[in-house]
Amino acid sequence: MREALRGAPTPPRRLVLDAEGMSHVDAAGLDALSGLIAELEEEGVEVCVARAKAPLSARLDVTPITADRRFATVRAAVSASRGSSPSPAPTPHP
Repeated sequence: MREALRGAPTPPRRLVLDAEGMSHVDAAGLDALSGLIAELEEEGVEVCVARAKAPLSARLDVTPITADRRFATVRAAVSASRGSSPSPAPTPHP
């Protein structure tokens, strides 16, 4: 993620993590993700998650990724960053 952010043509304000392919994250992974999110937010980058399935979404409850920063689609997350403010995901994918 850091490399992608460094390569951005302008300083990013939001990072959308497409979690569709993530079926599980263990405690060490959650700690690493939480640390990365904290660092990015200190730099002014908001982190959102899109397409997280229900088990992963439940595990995200212990991270700074609150429900209002979880989206059903990548498009919804990107639209929210542009000010369109679609509703966050009502229910994660099964």
